[in-house]
Amino acid sequence: MNSIRLISWLLAGLITCGTGVALYLFLGAPTQQRTLHQIQGDAVRGAYVLRLANCVGCHTDREAGEEGFLSGGEAIATPLGTFFGPNITSDPDYGIGKWDLDQFASALINGVAPNGDHYYPAFPFTFYARLNDQDIVDLWSYMQTVPAVGNPSQSHRIGWPFNQRLLMAAWKTLFLSTSLSQANESRGDAWRRGAYIVEGPGHCGACHSPRGPLGNIDSANRLTGSTIGPDDEATPAIDPLALAEANWTADDLFWLLQIGVLPDGDVIGSSMADVVDDNTGHLNDDDLRAIAEYLVSH
Repeated sequence: MNSIRLISWLLAGLITCGTGVALYLFLGAPTQQRTLHQIQGDAVRGAYVLRLANCVGCHTDREAGEEGFLSGGEAIATPLGTFFGPNITSDPDYGIGKWDLDQFASALINGVAPNGDHYYPAFPFTFYARLNDQDIVDLWSYMQTVPAVGNPSQSHRIGWPFNQRLLMAAWKTLFLSTSLSQANESRGDAWRRGAYIVEGPGHCGACHSPRGPLGNIDSANRLTGSTIGPDDEATPAIDPLALAEANWTADDLFWLLQIGVLPDGDVIGSSMADVVDDNTGHLNDDDLRAIAEYLVSH
């Protein structure tokens, strides 16, 4: 009788612990609440934030001409499946035309759709979580000026169990940080601006960092390169040690980001060429030099 009672208590304990862990994982996903409606948006500046965050690269069909702009991106192959950037034009049926500012912000910083579905980390909400309030509102102001394109988004091609979006709640509990980075007051304005761009909207680490088996960024080795980046493309290390060993200077990085020219005079290829075309080539000189300063010295 005592043995049966002991086994019953053990089973009850295991069930209780298991339930607690499950509740923690699936209900404990961190979220941010921002107060944004009192902020005046600037659509012109928002167009710049769009390039800063490289939204164009993943959400645009380059083969479709003007109608391809932000109306749905090309395939991005990863070890966990193939992802497609959705239509984010102002179309009310196929884009984000029915969204409001709060829904837009929650998608960016919490990785949650208006219907409550969780986004996959192929959408870099883990980086956009660091966006400041003004950038979010300005970007939202610009998005409302984007012409509507009635192009349905393509469905992701993901195998089981990764196609179960509910699992992303547990993923976020484990890997999503909602704490905003504190400015390093010992550094200058340019370095701090570079840190914000690289670690936030620019999401450089999304491609240039190794990932764990669940698609999480290996934060201990961020920016040290990846052997399996998007479309199975290896990406180089861009941390200060690797850049110094390769004799890269801040000026070298500036020219690469601005016009895609390498230190030896050759031009950059592969997916980084698209990043320059869609993203960094549209940034002002101050931001490019800030990015370069941060990368060589953080």
